[in-house]
Amino acid sequence: MIGSQGDAKKIEETLEVKKVLSYFKQKFGPYPFKQLDIVINGGGMEYPGIVEVNTTPEEPAINETVVHETAHQWFYHGVSNDPYYHAWIDEGLTSLATMLYFINVEKTQLTHSWNNQEML
Repeated sequence: MIGSQGDAKKIEETLEVKKVLSYFKQKFGPYPFKQLDIVINGGGMEYPGIVEVNTTPEEPAINETVVHETAHQWFYHGVSNDPYYHAWIDEGLTSLATMLYFINVEKTQLTHSWNNQEML
């Protein structure tokens, strides 16, 4: 995990990724890479074996970002072979996986803007 000293609370929250990985392994099979690196910066993006998560105050739901970007690890490379034109395939499955995690593990609903019903 990479982050700055000012990110201590965010790093603590992000360490919950072990619980996330366990759930996704149970539901979708073995983790497809050797390791998972987490970079705490201003982003929210996935790459094979690495995710970027946010640190900005405008993004209060870091756990949702961590879960969502981690879920991409199962779908990013295997489902969507054209992420420029067909990102909806990967994003759709990842959003479903994220919602399932929060409903089944955290026993809560999502609040992040990319899950806003008004956007549907």
